[in-house]
Amino acid sequence: MIAMERVEALLVVVGLLALSVLGYAMTYNSQPRAQPIPPGFGNFNAKLIHLNATSVHLSVGQSLTVKGELVGGHYRINGEEYPYYGRVSLIVYEGPARDSPQWITLEPHLTAPEGVAVSVLPEEFYLQPNGRENISVSITPRRSGTFHLYVVAVSDQGWRAWVELNVTAG
Repeated sequence: MIAMERVEALLVVVGLLALSVLGYAMTYNSQPRAQPIPPGFGNFNAKLIHLNATSVHLSVGQSLTVKGELVGGHYRINGEEYPYYGRVSLIVYEGPARDSPQWITLEPHLTAPEGVAVSVLPEEFYLQPNGRENISVSITPRRSGTFHLYVVAVSDQGWRAWVELNVTAG
């Protein structure tokens, strides 16, 4: 009698476990697939920023606005294509001339711009998949010299894009 009660209890437990696994599998399969994270994501330049000039010559005190756009692109993993999108912050840094494709190499050398007043618009926006956003970078040198400015887009989705803007003032 006790053995029969144990078998019945075991069958109830196994049945409940089977229903739980089946319910989890149904829920898991009905959810949208997450976008995969490509290797080096956030460390490599997504190359989504396009400016109408990347090198300008100004007099000290002269102002100029460089226009451009951030264009949503795509990356590929295993033959599948995924869009760049998300909340984006635009920031302008100053640093040495560099041609590095890696953020980890560039980032330690970036500082707030000195000797040149810089502003970027918009500072924040949401980039839709396949979207585009017009941007403008206003520059006013306060002293003579060469300034290597980096317009950097940082997304809440983990990707980064940047472009170097060289300003020569004299």
